[in-house]
Amino acid sequence: MPLVINFGLDQTFKPSPSHFDKWWLEKEGYREVVQRAWNTHCSYTDPLDMWQFKIRFLRKKLKDWAINVHAEIKKGENQAD
Repeated sequence: MPLVINFGLDQTFKPSPSHFDKWWLEKEGYREVVQRAWNTHCSYTDPLDMWQFKIRFLRKKLKDWAINVHAEIKKGENQAD
């Protein structure tokens, strides 16, 4: 019987798609995160490169912010129990 070893080298991992929740607009701190991220210095001079940098940076910052917001909500729910 042959031995099959899978090193996982042929697997491709796709980043999870980002999403936007409408309720973020009402959450404290959202606008500040967007402003800080968008106003971050960008060393690119080509408008398309600048746009891509800013969108990617904003997406990362919003993702980090949303993780913290969800953690706070969960913490509040657990304390209420």
